[in-house]
Order: sequence, then C-alpha cells, then structure tokens
Amino acid sequence: MVHIEKISLRGFKSFGNRRVGIPLSKGFTAIVGPNGSGKSNIVDGICFVLGRMSTKSLRAERLTDLIWAGNDRFPPGSYAEVSLHLDNSDRKIPINESKVIISRRIDRTGRSVYRANKKRVSRTEIVDLLAMADIFPEGYNIVLQGDITKIIKMTPVERRMLIDELSGVAEYDEKKEKAMKELAQAEENIRATNLVIDEVLSQLRRLERERDEAVRYQEIITQIRELRWQLKSNQLRKYRERYEAILERTRRGNERIEELEAEISRINQEILAKQQRQEELERTIEKRQMVDMARIGKQTEEVRAQIVRAQENLKNTQQNLQRQEAERDGLKREVERLSGMISEKRNQVKVLETQLSSVVSSLAELKKKRSEIEARLASLEEQNSSTRSKLEEIESSLSAARRREEEHRKRSQELSIDLAKTREQLS
Repeated sequence: MVHIEKISLRGFKSFGNRRVGIPLSKGFTAIVGPNGSGKSNIVDGICFVLGRMSTKSLRAERLTDLIWAGNDRFPPGSYAEVSLHLDNSDRKIPINESKVIISRRIDRTGRSVYRANKKRVSRTEIVDLLAMADIFPEGYNIVLQGDITKIIKMTPVERRMLIDELSGVAEYDEKKEKAMKELAQAEENIRATNLVIDEVLSQLRRLERERDEAVRYQEIITQIRELRWQLKSNQLRKYRERYEAILERTRRGNERIEELEAEISRINQEILAKQQRQEELERTIEKRQMVDMARIGKQTEEVRAQIVRAQENLKNTQQNLQRQEAERDGLKREVERLSGMISEKRNQVKVLETQLSSVVSSLAELKKKRSEIEARLASLEEQNSSTRSKLEEIESSLSAARRREEEHRKRSQELSIDLAKTREQLS
C-alpha cells in the first residue's frame, strides 16, 4: 500500500525560506501538537501538493497567500514548494520505481509547476497517477480539521454519497457520465460529418456545372480572340490614315513656328532696351537708398541706447522684486513659526482645561480635600489666564505679520505690473 515516507516544505505558509523535511514512518495516522505549532499547515501542504485547487480548503484567499510572508528577521519568500515522498514498493503508482517524489511549486504570479520524480508534468497527469493508487486531491485520504464533525452532522443521503465516493461508486458514476457525454459528442460529430459530406457533394455538383461553363467560356474566348484580331486590323488601317493627316498638320505647324520665332527675336530686342533702362533706374534708386540707410543707422543707434536703458531699469526692477520676494518668504516663515507657537499654546490650554474639568468632576467625591483642590484650581486658572494672555499677544503679532505680508504682496503685484509694462514697451 502506498504511504507517505517524508514531506518536504520550503516557503510554504509558516515554514520559512529554509527547506524543512518531516519524516512520516509507516502507520503514521495523526499530527498533534500545541496551538500555532503548524499542524494544519503540514496537512495543507499535503493537500496542496496532491493538486487541490480550492484555496478555501487550504485556508487562504489566493494561492499566492500560501507563500511565506516574511517577518522582522527574515524576508518574504519568492515561491512556495512542497514535495511528497511516497513508498511505491507495490507499484500502485504506474512508475517503475520503489520511491516516487511528487512536488508542486507556486510563485508570486500564481503559476503552479508540478513534477513527478523531478520530471515536469501537468496537474492532470499528477491526478491520474495518484488516482491509480486511490489517492485523490479532494478525497478522504487525509482527514482535515473539522471533517469528523462534518461527517457526524451529515444527513443519511449525504453519508450515502460519501460512502459511494470512498468505495469508488461515485468515481464509476462520474466516469460513466463522462463516457455518455463523450458518446453524445461523438454522435454530434457524426451528424456534423454527415452534414459536411452532404455539403461536399453539393459543392461537387456545383463544380461540375462550373466545369461545363468553363469549357463553354474557353470556346467563347477563342471567338473573341479572332474578332479582336479583325478589329485591330481595321484599327491599324485607320491609324495609318490618321498618321498621314498628322504629318500634313505638322508641316504647316513648322511653318507657323518659323514665323513665331521671327516675332520672338523682335520682342527680345525690345526687352533688351527696356532692361538697359531698368538698370539706369536701379542705379538711381541705389544712390537714394544709401542716403536713407545713413539716416536709419543714426536712428537705430538711438533706439539701441534706449533699449540699454530699459534693460537696466528692468534689471533693477527684477532685483527689487527678488528682495521683496525674499522678505515675503521670511514673513511666511515667521507666520508659520508663530502659528506653531499658537498651536502649542492652544494645546496647553486644552490640557489645562482638561485638568480643570477633571478637578471639577472629582470635587463631589473629595469633599474632605476641598480646600486643597480649590487652591489648585485657582493656580490652574492663573496659568490659564497667563496662557490666554500670551495667546492674545501671539495672535496680535500674527495679525501684524499678516498685514505686513499683505503689504508686501501688494507691492509685489505693483512691481509685477511695472515689469509687465516695461516688457511690453521693449517688445
């Protein structure tokens, strides 16, 4: 009978990144220990490597939750792997080895990899191999926490279904249902094949008609080819007549071209005379432009001097603006500091008010110490009055700082407007 010799875990739930091997001797039936020692995690690991897909039965929301999450001393794992060492001396598992190692690994992406004796296989292959030895992922080879109570509370019908499952009747019914579905699918495939055959025969008859039409088409094409040769012969004769007519028109056109060339020569002479007149006018215009350029150069120098002065004014304005901004930043920091002091004083006031409330509430219970509490209350009220005075002084300083900030902000806006006007004048 196949039994577990050893279970090896790494990165699975509470088992860290180091590989942990747990030997299970033959006849081992239960795992016991104090709460939190990892008993259920070992059983979850066995269910995990057998191919169980339900994360709820593995006590996790997602498969990736099975990976070691890490703690203050050790980092989280990148994968979780569980290996099951099985004794296969009786060859119940159809692998010709006395020891079979089934392993399953899952990474952070949720991808599972199954291996049988270090050879990568699919989950279906693993389930089929273990089914030969009556080991099932969802079966009762392993009794989980709460299964006994669940069996006791089952109805007779549910208990009968459980017995059928354990005895293999349910598996037989499942295989029978699967075979019936495959038979129905085969019949459906046969009907579909018959429809395809009917369609192919229909297409074959259509192709025969198309073949007859193609033969008739070839005969018509031959007739068309002969008619085209006759048509081209007639067209060639007409083209020759048109060619002779074109030659005659070309001769008359050449005579007209000679007449036009003579006219063009006369027009070119007139253009040459006009070009000479244009050159004289250009020389006159160039002289006048030189006089105008000298006057424009003086005006340009004056404008450049104005631009230099404007740039200096702009630079001074920018420097003033930077100083104003620095002052404004300093005021902001002062406001923030004063706000912090106000907040601190307000917290002190709240503490004092809380203490005052505590003293007043305790006054009814401590009548014997009334005089002492009244003295303490007077002291606290004096501190409260002093704190409120300081708070008023700070708020007054804050108001003055805010007024200075508002004045600087207005001054900054005026400088910004002047700067914009200066830039507009320069542009």
